[in-house]
Amino acid sequence: MGKNYRNFWSGKLRAKYKTSSLSPEIGDLVFYEGGYVFFFGGDNLIIGMTGSGGIIISEMIKSDALLGYGHVRYSRRSKK
Repeated sequence: MGKNYRNFWSGKLRAKYKTSSLSPEIGDLVFYEGGYVFFFGGDNLIIGMTGSGGIIISEMIKSDALLGYGHVRYSRRSKK
């Protein structure tokens, strides 16, 4: 039996970006059961890829399937 790569990679991301139940900020990761990971886009919107390879932009659903948020620290590039 092969690996479930969706759960494998989402698990790696959850380990690196510790899951929190605090409110997400723009750019944070949103983790759902089943290995789904989305970016938080602000205004309660998430964006990510579906299991079939399509891109989805949707209102964030707060349910039991929502595992938490992973805060991503983005570095700012200085202008040259």
